[in-house]
Amino acid sequence: MSIEHYLPSKKVLDNCSLFKAVAIDTWERIEFSRKTPGLRIMETTITQNIVYELRLLKDRFMHTGYSLFESRNEKANGHDILLRIIHNNHKVYTYALQAKIIYHNLGDHKKGTHLDDGTYPQLKHMVAKGKVNEKAQVDVLLEYARDEGYIPMYLLYNYIKRKYRGIDRNSGCTVIGAQFIKDKYFNNTTKDLSDKVKFSNLHPHLAFPLSKLICTMAGEDDKTILEAVGLPPDYSLTLGDPYYLRTDKEWFDIEDSGKIMELILPEPKLNIASSINNVIDVSSEGFNPKFMILVDQQGNSFG
Repeated sequence: MSIEHYLPSKKVLDNCSLFKAVAIDTWERIEFSRKTPGLRIMETTITQNIVYELRLLKDRFMHTGYSLFESRNEKANGHDILLRIIHNNHKVYTYALQAKIIYHNLGDHKKGTHLDDGTYPQLKHMVAKGKVNEKAQVDVLLEYARDEGYIPMYLLYNYIKRKYRGIDRNSGCTVIGAQFIKDKYFNNTTKDLSDKVKFSNLHPHLAFPLSKLICTMAGEDDKTILEAVGLPPDYSLTLGDPYYLRTDKEWFDIEDSGKIMELILPEPKLNIASSINNVIDVSSEGFNPKFMILVDQQGNSFG
């Protein structure tokens, strides 16, 4: 399995087709891991694979419309991403994406019904749990994005066995506004999100394919974009210039820096009853993006 395998053409690499291939590859990887005894897969694994494969494609195609960056921050998390898209108005819109992988109940293995739907238990994650400054991770994401003028979203890594209208392998990577999740699933009593949010609760009416951010929303006006992600029309957006990244000391260019990416992570904490893979990923203590992907719909590379 690889992203290149799902590209419609081996000669021309367009961003829309590329991110659809990313989603299909993610769907297939989760399916294989959930159906194969002894395998497990986590958010960090998928995120790193996406970055790794996108980097490979930079060498295989003469011209690509995206650039890859890695954070210099030692506290950066391997499953937090800044996706910056140069829209048709030549401004950069930044999406703060916090990845969450789908989990499946153990259920009836013989019938495979445990794969018909799934949940996102790590939406419930708390930052600084048990301390005075304890806070729901969703609030940290929302505050970070608001302070920076970015668009806060969850990036969901998915696979389900059951088929229904509007869902296919392009749903391997979907996004949903973090504000939608907070408004619909935040518990005012416990001050955190529900850990029982199902795939079927969000798809296809609230969450939509990651590729849509690139394929269609790059041509929409601000009001339409904000409405699609659950933010008010007066939300303050920071619309940057793509060229400032050349001098941004927080990020280094993965393609030209000469530095070898060492994606070494701590061992995950086990939770035996949580999923078919018997593992819950180590979630970040806030939003600290490890990678940045800059996409230009005009086909330019700004590395």
